[in-house]
Amino acid sequence: LWIGATLLGAAGCAQLLGLDDTRATADAGGADALVSTSGMALALVDTRITTRVDDVALSLDPGPEFLVVDPAEAGGVRVVPGVADGPGQWTAAVGSGERAMVRWTTPSNTYPNLLDVDGRELSERAIRLGRDGDPAGPLAALDASINLGAPYAGEILTLSTVGAWASRNYPAAERPATGATTFNPPAVLMRDLSPTQGGPVQRVTSADAVFVLRAVGADHNALTGVYTAAPFEQGNDTRMLTGTMQVVARDQTLRATLQPTVPAVRFAAAQPANPTVTMSWSVLAAPGHQLGTNSGPRLISASVTSASPADVTVPYGNPFVARDWQPLFTWSAVAARTYQGPGMTAAVGLRAQLFQITRAPSAGELYDLPAPLPVLISVAGVALAADGGTIPLDLGRLVEVGAEFGAGAVDVYALALYEVGDGGGRQQLAFVTASGPTFQLPPALFTVGRRYVLRAAANRGGYPNAASGDLRTRNLPIAVGLLDSGVFTVAAP
Repeated sequence: LWIGATLLGAAGCAQLLGLDDTRATADAGGADALVSTSGMALALVDTRITTRVDDVALSLDPGPEFLVVDPAEAGGVRVVPGVADGPGQWTAAVGSGERAMVRWTTPSNTYPNLLDVDGRELSERAIRLGRDGDPAGPLAALDASINLGAPYAGEILTLSTVGAWASRNYPAAERPATGATTFNPPAVLMRDLSPTQGGPVQRVTSADAVFVLRAVGADHNALTGVYTAAPFEQGNDTRMLTGTMQVVARDQTLRATLQPTVPAVRFAAAQPANPTVTMSWSVLAAPGHQLGTNSGPRLISASVTSASPADVTVPYGNPFVARDWQPLFTWSAVAARTYQGPGMTAAVGLRAQLFQITRAPSAGELYDLPAPLPVLISVAGVALAADGGTIPLDLGRLVEVGAEFGAGAVDVYALALYEVGDGGGRQQLAFVTASGPTFQLPPALFTVGRRYVLRAAANRGGYPNAASGDLRTRNLPIAVGLLDSGVFTVAAP
């Protein structure tokens, strides 16, 4: 959970809101940053990661709302609409002594984002992989006829798109025979690829990249070959992919020091208990590396157990350097559980997780998962230490959620609210970014009789200017600890 969106600054309508209009140049996009002595300002950037990173001012209709905490108002807040103040910029008349959250919904999400951080000039970044609104046609397909460059020896073969962001491993029945030097699998419909980030699979454009990747599963899933298709605009038909796969030179060395016995000890402190622990590390070639977004072709990876050696030393190659897709290393530990309550036809998967993302290490650096782990989440003062509870909530006021964390510094806190369906699915209802471990949720997000789960997270690193309200500026390294609360049903007070 790399915490969500980022902003710029505001200007223009400042005098109308009683703001001192002192300007300074923002660090990207040529926008101005407003420094105010009263009121609040918000700037949002829409960041799309395709084969590169593109920033544009985020267009919202309706625009964001500033929720001023006021117990005398219905729902516990007074809603102040943001006043548009340039592309992706808004201001609001919020008194210097008033506390306010900002709420908005991006075009690509159905749930609101809530920003409850320190500062009066706030900035945030909405990051999304790929594009919206250009799905592949029902007959759109990719048909490969490739010279493998070296005899086939049972490796993993994957069809992958970056930009459209979808992939599919070729099953064993479609792979060539051992020793074969050509690969001619059946055509693959785009709709049969798995999108990296939800929604329908998008059409491939000439700005995207299409690959067939070859990896040795028995050797850390190391990438050993890559076929790159010439750029094309995809229609509602079959596109032939022809050419020769290039050998990937494993000319880099990953050197890292892990602590594989530590995560299980840390997870044991969390409630509810999450008994099933799995661990892994990976190196990906990431178009969004400068933002810490670890999506891209896998260069090498491995599963880890508590008995695994602490030191990792393994060669790998990155054939995407010319594209400036830099290698990002992720070390992750997950503790999982399931819950199937009365009336549910399937279980919901729940978890705790610790992970950190850095540039790929080469000097044996220690990876100790430094972000604090949430150990207990409460709602309205009631601990969610077990699944299946019923919690009375006063839905006439803000609903307070608290989270307890293990030791360690935190730069930004986050909370996600999900409704849990009878079939075990989860629908996200809200995402909150906050300066502290206490969150305020609008009561309209809850309905009596329905089932919910809360996910709390702590981010350490990644937001160097968070203390001033700037969540747009990102950097590495980033470490995250998160926990799913006990599943609970809302009751009337």
